[in-house]
Amino acid sequence: MMKIRKQKKSASLDAIYSVYLFLLIFTTFNKGFVPFDFDLRIVVTVFSLFFAFLIISRPLRNKKLFSNPISKWVLLLYSVIFLTTCVTNDLSVLSRSEDFRNLVVLNAYNFINVFVILEYKYNKLNKFIYKAIKISAIFLILSQVAVLMGVELPFANYHTETTASVDDGVFGIASALGVSTRIDGYGIDPNYVSLVMMLFICLALTYEKKITKRILYIALASFSILISFSRTILLASIPVLLAMLIFFAIKRKTSSIKKASYLLTAIVSALFVMISIVKPFNESSSMNIRYSLWDRSVALSQEKKFMGAGLGAFREYSLEYSGFYVQNHSTMFQMIAEHGIIAYIIFCIIIAKILILCKDNKFLFIATLTFFVWSFTYETMYIPHLILYLGIVPKILLTSGEVKK
Repeated sequence: MMKIRKQKKSASLDAIYSVYLFLLIFTTFNKGFVPFDFDLRIVVTVFSLFFAFLIISRPLRNKKLFSNPISKWVLLLYSVIFLTTCVTNDLSVLSRSEDFRNLVVLNAYNFINVFVILEYKYNKLNKFIYKAIKISAIFLILSQVAVLMGVELPFANYHTETTASVDDGVFGIASALGVSTRIDGYGIDPNYVSLVMMLFICLALTYEKKITKRILYIALASFSILISFSRTILLASIPVLLAMLIFFAIKRKTSSIKKASYLLTAIVSALFVMISIVKPFNESSSMNIRYSLWDRSVALSQEKKFMGAGLGAFREYSLEYSGFYVQNHSTMFQMIAEHGIIAYIIFCIIIAKILILCKDNKFLFIATLTFFVWSFTYETMYIPHLILYLGIVPKILLTSGEVKK
């Protein structure tokens, strides 16, 4: 009788978790879809808090709190973010700022969901995740097609297309093709769209057995990337593929894979430091803006080298010295400026550990490394897409049987 009750309870929890997981993935892909002005992320937050409570109560049931090492590093990362914010920021002033409160909420949202994804056990996880991503991606692509055809999207709470400047796209592809806008549909930002479509392609290659379906989904996702024109995603594809070939050419000893993963994250980080110094592609207005923002981040980090200036400090710093209240468009420079070099090192360790898990899945290796490269030209700690790469991807790898525990 007790066994039957436990099974029913487990089935009920799995059903609730399925709804939570689908809504989380769907709202991340289609962030701009807000039916009847109701933000579906509110439902996601309620579910995530419920499952977080179940997880943190494990010790009371004589169970381990952490089931994998990545969860510990994620907790450490957000602990550093919390600590540096409390120590270096004037919270009495910032707490009255709506923008600061939003940043706190966004960071908390990402942390709780990543933690729940990594720690909650769900038997049908991998196939369900792929189905949820497939549905979410197709819905997003359809919204892009609708915008392309001149249809005004219902329930869209943000712009559905972004004006393309003359240097948008890869070396001016957008202008060369006569494209005046970058289509994002319900994705809110064309760069977000390209990022999630890369993940969709990699998962389609992982899970689809029929070649016709693979071709179909890759074609749809590629079309989505083409009309969203993310320069970083497209430019990153060549070095990412080269890194994959080198990575998988290494003899598959655990020690070799570990060294290669840590070395790769260090090389990519060093490469972007060099880019920020040399400043290539400076004919691009968007890159010139980023270079000035990164220089400003370095200046801020010099003032508080170890602890950083605290969450949201760069925006205040930028407003004071340039008159523009803007984020610095780089995870690396944002973390070093606001939370110190230690926080960024921890972030790199998490990425390296996920790459180690990818030793038998070259497609998710491509997805993870693309996200890491993309993060250098965009802040990722504030956006829910971080959940896909720090939560969903490692969870798939940990539970797919491809990684030995």
